Amino acid sequence: PARPIATTCLWAPGLCGGPDAPGETRGPSPLRLTFRTARQPWDAVLRGQALYVALPPHVLPEGSREAFVALLEAAEEQLKCQHVVVVFANDRLDKAMLVRTFMFLGFAVLSPTSPLVPPALSSGHVCMLYNIE
Repeated sequence: PARPIATTCLWAPGLCGGPDAPGETRGPSPLRLTFRTARQPWDAVLRGQALYVALPPHVLPEGSREAFVALLEAAEEQLKCQHVVVVFANDRLDKAMLVRTFMFLGFAVLSPTSPLVPPALSSGHVCMLYNIE
């Protein structure tokens, strides 16, 4: 079968991170992306050199693993990311299966106090890190 290909779609709202007032400065805003594959769209946020990928709230369809590997390749080759962090709710019924699946792909569970875990995600979510070498 043909390998899935991940294409990106930018969906940054508003001023796309521009200053709110003249003279105001702040760091670069995160970019919101959607990776489209044949079976599963993946919503993500690119912040610096880390890509945060939100898992859909339902059970992943057949073929999602191959589609996610294509997303990892796009993160490395197109976006030049150093880290990919998958994020999902801590109370998911399939949490144990997701942790095993992502560990098989080379991810590790992040501590809620890790600097790669945004404060808004430090409770109620599982964040798993993949380092791109």
